[in-house]
Amino acid sequence: MSVQTHANGHRADAGRMANGALSPARPDDRQNPVPGAPSRRGGYRGAIIGCAISAFMGAVWIIGGLAALGQAAAVPVAGVVGVACVLFYLAMRATPFRPAIPEPTQTDRTLFRAAMIFEGVGCFLVFAVANIVQRSDIVPPLIAIVIGLHFLPLARALHRPSLNRTAIVAVAGSIVALIGWTGGMREAIAAFSTGAALWISAVEMAWPGLRRTPR
Repeated sequence: MSVQTHANGHRADAGRMANGALSPARPDDRQNPVPGAPSRRGGYRGAIIGCAISAFMGAVWIIGGLAALGQAAAVPVAGVVGVACVLFYLAMRATPFRPAIPEPTQTDRTLFRAAMIFEGVGCFLVFAVANIVQRSDIVPPLIAIVIGLHFLPLARALHRPSLNRTAIVAVAGSIVALIGWTGGMREAIAAFSTGAALWISAVEMAWPGLRRTPR
């Protein structure tokens, strides 16, 4: 379920990327940008998607890790959801302070689409191979690796270098889980590392606003 929701969120981004409107923006900034110059056009829609994926998809992965350990009780799940809500609020609050990004170029759009295709095809192949070899325990870490790798072209397409760190944390943690653990612990470590990677991204999005007050 987490993979499907994650993919749906990115497909929503894809529509805005295709229309050149995927950039966090202040609602009162409506000037026509100079081609290739930084722009805040597109309103808060792109910012909402980006913040929501980092905060809430991180929570989904962490809850998945708790479930793998048999610890997905109401109190810890509520705590994880609460942290996600706080991260989402802080990341959205910081939107006016994050630098404007350039209007997406054709290269940006191509990279974005390539990342989405890689994620979709990669997840499909993971499920197919796991089904063939009858190894469901390898699905979470391999899915996490695919998702982590797809952040590398997104870092360039969305002009967010911090997504490279998200990719590194998710992939490294999942590789450790895949080769060093088995069973529920393997699933938990892969899920926790991916959730942590996404929450690190949310913190980086929130950071510009933590020391400042919106005017």
